[in-house]
Amino acid sequence: MSRRRIKIKVEDIQQIGHVDLRRILSEHEYNITRVDTNFVLPTWRELKDTTWGFDDLRIQITPLEYLVYTNLGVFKFKYKPGYITDLASVPKFVRSFIDNDDKRLVRPSMMHDPLFVLHTVPFDMTNSLFRAATIFENKNKKFLANMVWLAVSSFVGKRRWKQKRPLWSHRNVEIEWLPNAKK
Repeated sequence: MSRRRIKIKVEDIQQIGHVDLRRILSEHEYNITRVDTNFVLPTWRELKDTTWGFDDLRIQITPLEYLVYTNLGVFKFKYKPGYITDLASVPKFVRSFIDNDDKRLVRPSMMHDPLFVLHTVPFDMTNSLFRAATIFENKNKKFLANMVWLAVSSFVGKRRWKQKRPLWSHRNVEIEWLPNAKK
């Protein structure tokens, strides 16, 4: 399998709102969150039946938007309260090198997850944007960006890309890609 990196450069990221994630730790806490917030969330059973590592899921509590300006156009991400993410999706055996809770990966992961689930753009572009956003967040340092790009572009990443995702994973996010749009 050949990995193809698309040449994307993130020129700016505008954030409207703030990242406010609540980790899902237990069925009891999750059900309290569902009742307290009135978010449109899957049932506990639907959540447990996902392909994600259950202990890595988080719920976005407040509205959040990103406008990501790149050399190829603008990506608009709009997260409604109740959006569920697993952030960096780092396999447990790799976490000594890459921490899935690393603050430098939060925004890039929040962009990558819905692109990966919804297939808004092709696999290679999705992963290349993740790399470019990680470089942008890390002030042009490329080591971490290359590590996460290699992980998501691996045969495991490609296999997960092809898996059918549960319908609830699409509910609380909207993505728009405007090719060739400028800031």
